[in-house]
Amino acid sequence: GGVAGSVVDPDDPNATRAQADLEGETLDSNADVPERLPKLQAAGWWTTFGAVALASAGGVLAGVAEAREDQAKRLAYGFDLNTGQTNLYDDVGDEYEGLLREGNAYQWAARSLIITGSVALLTGVGLFIADGVQRRRAGSSRSARLRGPGLGIRLEPGPGLRLRF
Repeated sequence: GGVAGSVVDPDDPNATRAQADLEGETLDSNADVPERLPKLQAAGWWTTFGAVALASAGGVLAGVAEAREDQAKRLAYGFDLNTGQTNLYDDVGDEYEGLLREGNAYQWAARSLIITGSVALLTGVGLFIADGVQRRRAGSSRSARLRGPGLGIRLEPGPGLRLRF
């Protein structure tokens, strides 16, 4: 099926060989397959990546704002090489004001992206903390607790024996 038709030739004897070889096969129970990333950790990583992207974009816009400010300064302090006189505000005032407005717009956009990136980073850290708390609670509910008089001893099942006081 599909737009271009079948990619595998149905008349090829090797076309179905891989499927036939793998039928009935499963991974061993001790195959060391890594555990899937928990949902809170995955959300934390994606939020952190988003924070880095937002802050980076904010940094780029801050650079553009600084470039506009530099252009406005060069325009304000520039002079004519032929006459040696400084530029008059009447001649360059509109361009100067336009550069300042554009620079301010880029500056506010950069600030908002950096602030949003900071909030996203704090959210990501919060998600990692929530995942750690959730895992700790799940681990402590599985471990057996023994309470002596004024002494808390926790036996944790696992490889070997661990005692925590």
